Amino acid sequence: MNWTTEKPTTPGWYWWRNLSTDGHAHLVEVTIDGDGVLRIGPPASLIEGGRLGDTTGVWTERVEMPL
Repeated sequence: MNWTTEKPTTPGWYWWRNLSTDGHAHLVEVTIDGDGVLRIGPPASLIEGGRLGDTTGVWTERVEMPL
């Protein structure tokens, strides 16, 4: 699995790791709200306000969920 600091640009599920806090990987869902803003959750409590633009850390490419 490759990690990058480039944030997702499309909705979907991604592994995310905040290196400045616990450093653990979290599977998070990236969505688009009614204003076209990318948001992150669950667990939304990981990022105050849930705005993807406010995140730091590293990401994987989009995770394909099994059917």
